[in-house]
Amino acid sequence: MLEIEPTFYTPVVRWKQGEYLAHSALDPEIAKFVLPHIVLPPPKESDPERGRVLTNEELICEHAARVGAHWSGRPCLLDTRFLGAALDASEAPAWLPALFDAVDRKRGRAIPVTDLSAQPGEVEGTARVLTKQRHGLALRVTLLDLADATLAQLVRKHVARIGADAGETILLLDLSEAGFSDAQAIAGAIAEYAHRLQAISKWRRIIFEGSNFPDKNTAPKNGITRVRRNEWLAWRNTVICAKAYTLAILQLITAPSSSKENVAVAVRYRISAMH
Repeated sequence: MLEIEPTFYTPVVRWKQGEYLAHSALDPEIAKFVLPHIVLPPPKESDPERGRVLTNEELICEHAARVGAHWSGRPCLLDTRFLGAALDASEAPAWLPALFDAVDRKRGRAIPVTDLSAQPGEVEGTARVLTKQRHGLALRVTLLDLADATLAQLVRKHVARIGADAGETILLLDLSEAGFSDAQAIAGAIAEYAHRLQAISKWRRIIFEGSNFPDKNTAPKNGITRVRRNEWLAWRNTVICAKAYTLAILQLITAPSSSKENVAVAVRYRISAMH
């Protein structure tokens, strides 16, 4: 598996010119803590360097070259969800390994990202990548997936079909469709979702993804607007709840028998605060 320590920050980025140049410009002392989730942009969008839409052949070589050039030797999560329509998802057993081989040749270090909506060809293609490179796997779980009562079975089956183990799989909790207007409320939801996902298996890491930024620019012409970073507040509140819960559990384990009843009340309180 690719080493992902000591990374602790995962930005989700469309690998467009502004994003890959910004990553390339990061100070090495900062970059070593960053594990970017790179979402390769839809093939129909004009490429700023070429000044036109990339051809199917260029989708492989250009994306691979840019990952290698601007995030050389560092681990990343590489998401190809938008490429299936152009390159044909049924042909993914051929083009997915070709893409990851090209990234590897350019000194990129990519972990493939999959999701539960992946087509059979994409599942097979990802399995071939994993068999050859053994860099690990990232599984994206969406808000819609979380509403499925059979989520545990779907997740286990999907990971098994790719040939991965939970211990080498990073789980991406994608809450981009959730509302972030109430940071405290979404923090409770994140804690509940994380608890459900941890109950499925012991994952390598669970990463929460979400944003309070609007879909469209709300700033007036030639003006500015402020957007609260509620996704940051939600993450902070989730961590605070988790730390409080962990502390309460440790108190319960180490407390004398005479005081365990009071500590147990604190544990129940902390658990309820996380939901």
